Amino acid sequence: MPEPIRVLLVDSPTLVRRCLAAVLGRRRRLAIVAEAGSGPEALAGSRSIRPDVVLVDPQVPEGGLQLVAELCAETPTGAVVVLTAETREGTVARVLEHGARGYLDKHCDVEDVARCIERVHAGEVVIAQNLARSLPGDFSAFRGSDSPAVSRRELEVLQLVAGGRTNQAIAHELFITEHTVKSHLAKMLGKLGLNNRVQLATYAAQHGVSPAPPQA
Repeated sequence: MPEPIRVLLVDSPTLVRRCLAAVLGRRRRLAIVAEAGSGPEALAGSRSIRPDVVLVDPQVPEGGLQLVAELCAETPTGAVVVLTAETREGTVARVLEHGARGYLDKHCDVEDVARCIERVHAGEVVIAQNLARSLPGDFSAFRGSDSPAVSRRELEVLQLVAGGRTNQAIAHELFITEHTVKSHLAKMLGKLGLNNRVQLATYAAQHGVSPAPPQA
């Protein structure tokens, strides 16, 4: 059996956080290794524990976007997921720009939270559909019918990127060279007006592109 995904849970008030920890902790693939109720506690926990995933509500005391950015910097080998009631236009994009790999509305089901943790740990970018559709114009790829079409092969590459594959893994699965993979990625980034791989995975989530499932 694989090692459980080690999660740092950052939320307040205490009762809500502990209830969520108890429910998530029942899943065999997840282990809540620490909890925090404020920004300083979250950063201290991240530095000492090095969790696989940080699940954070930026509205904790001394939190905010700066806390998300610092947690992303403190967990370069892990992933940060935002779970919050804050859904104002532009917030999702700013969080992604600072390095978060997931964004969920607190009104979602706990099963959605658990699946999101598992998916970001596997390398995906996960955004609640209702939030992905509202990404603002500073993510210039999200232009609806104005977005240029991608080719069939580019779509295959996009699905693999959304599934968290590396360039090497994509090349192996599609029987092409890494140079060709990089070429496809560069073309898609240019067509869609994106800057990096995270934004490309975000584009896939916003447009309903299903991540390619992991190979057996």
